[in-house]
Amino acid sequence: MKKCDITIDFYRPDREFRTGQTVQGWVRVRVNKELKCRALNMNVYWKTHGRGNTSRQNYHQLMLFSGQWQVGETYEYPFEFSPPISPQTYHGHYLNIDHFVSVRADIPWAIDARTEEEFLWRIGTEAEKLTDSAPVLDDGNRLGNKIGLAFAAIIASVGIVFAVVSKATFALLAILPALLIAFFCLRSRLAEARIGKVEWGTLGSCYAGEEMPSRLLIGPIGNVNIKNITATLYGCESVTSGSGTDATTYTHQLYNQSIVLTDSPAVTPGKVMEFEPQFMIPSTNALSVDLPDNKIRWVATLAIRLKWWPDWVQSREIKVVAAPQSITVENPNPAFDTISLQELIAVVRKLENSGHDEAQIEKIIATHADQLFTVSVQIQDVDEANSKFDDPEYQAGRTVKGTITGSDFVISLQLPSRYNAEVDALIRGASWAAEGAVIQWNSLLKQVTVLGI
Repeated sequence: MKKCDITIDFYRPDREFRTGQTVQGWVRVRVNKELKCRALNMNVYWKTHGRGNTSRQNYHQLMLFSGQWQVGETYEYPFEFSPPISPQTYHGHYLNIDHFVSVRADIPWAIDARTEEEFLWRIGTEAEKLTDSAPVLDDGNRLGNKIGLAFAAIIASVGIVFAVVSKATFALLAILPALLIAFFCLRSRLAEARIGKVEWGTLGSCYAGEEMPSRLLIGPIGNVNIKNITATLYGCESVTSGSGTDATTYTHQLYNQSIVLTDSPAVTPGKVMEFEPQFMIPSTNALSVDLPDNKIRWVATLAIRLKWWPDWVQSREIKVVAAPQSITVENPNPAFDTISLQELIAVVRKLENSGHDEAQIEKIIATHADQLFTVSVQIQDVDEANSKFDDPEYQAGRTVKGTITGSDFVISLQLPSRYNAEVDALIRGASWAAEGAVIQWNSLLKQVTVLGI
């Protein structure tokens, strides 16, 4: 039999949480044999899986407990954290992104007990901010074209040198791919020799399910016939498996749609033509991600088709993000209707800023009197109850002294007697979590008193 069994329960049975919310739940430990736990550590991370190499990032770590566990007891440790807005949960063709809570109990002279559970992270009231508010014009003289021309020159030079040294004329065939690369790098410039200067502006990022505006300026235009102007939006998953010479890249098309913006437009030589192409971004959860070996890419392409002349074509990678959603999510478990640790720290900071103004202190405490906060304490000392309470459970309980985890604020946590065995086993420096209400502030000691439940 295992020395202990660990389970992770989320306060939402469907395990679905949204941006703007915190992920809340409990770690429960059922003890089968009396033992010492050096550290009960929680780690939260996202991980990719699928056809490509695995990418992973930890974004929240917390030590929930350190001390002695008694046989036959079940211990409960609440947790709360806020994942980053991106990446969100995604299940695609070659790429999947999932979020996990992992818990491990470090047990001396025994195999560590561990478990992990997955939860869903979706868009809610918070979203990534757009990088631009309006299209920014660009003439398209990009670094990629210069690199392509340099690469073509190297290929052609190597072919010519090899042909001269080895007298193998077939090596001159290397000039053909070099010319092809140079053509695709220069075709837009060749087109501008006929139609005039072209500037195209897009947004750097846009919301899924909305139109992305852009702006196109052509001219002063030359004496040329334009067949049409088209706009294309392309989305794909791109993952890489293996590395080095054994690397293989797999691509899956998510979206590919082209529209004709204008067909055979009337041209007045010497004038500037202006268009405002709109790219409709589909409603999708395939948001842009750029992770090692795992990507979701969205590319906007604009093409000016000319008669009997190379076309002007440019592509821009667009970051597609989720738009915020106004959603009302009912709490399916009112028993876990607590306010975050960060909010508790904010309340204590208000109390500290009040100085010795007792009226202001009483007002702040009264404002938050009915609120239940998540409390995490870095232990300095555990003592018998040092306050008088009407409730016998608190009279026989314990006072946990220390600092609020993640801050320098001093806290005195008053607990009922049912926690005595657990907190008496705590050692200095351990972290312990509970829920409680703010009941007192000592402006001289700068210490907050919280009544645990």
